Amino acid sequence: MKHPLGPGAAMPTTERLARAIEAELAKQWNRLDPTRRVIITLFARRAREGWFDDYKSPSPTPISDLIHVASHVEFDDIASRAKAGEFDATLAESDAWAESAEGVIALETFGSLFDQIRRTGYEIENIAWNGEK
Repeated sequence: MKHPLGPGAAMPTTERLARAIEAELAKQWNRLDPTRRVIITLFARRAREGWFDDYKSPSPTPISDLIHVASHVEFDDIASRAKAGEFDATLAESDAWAESAEGVIALETFGSLFDQIRRTGYEIENIAWNGEK
């Protein structure tokens, strides 16, 4: 398999996640009815397509979506691993996105916004994203 981040790059997060789902599906295959097998196979396909990826997903909350779907299909190990950050994008994937056209536009837009905030004398480090300082 050719990796999108170049030769010698680590396996993409989308592929690691899809393989983890497929491994769990294989372990549970005999206890699952045919409909659930299809649903979970589609879950793995969606993972490989990037639906739960920090940079490829159309959703603003791909990891939360992953945890929700994994819990719904009773793949609690996958949900726990997602909560622990195992399927978060890698630094290399982050860097690749930052260099993409979409990433450059986003970073320029947010950089401009942060510059405007800094000009008011407020330090970015003081912004509490979760409502706490």
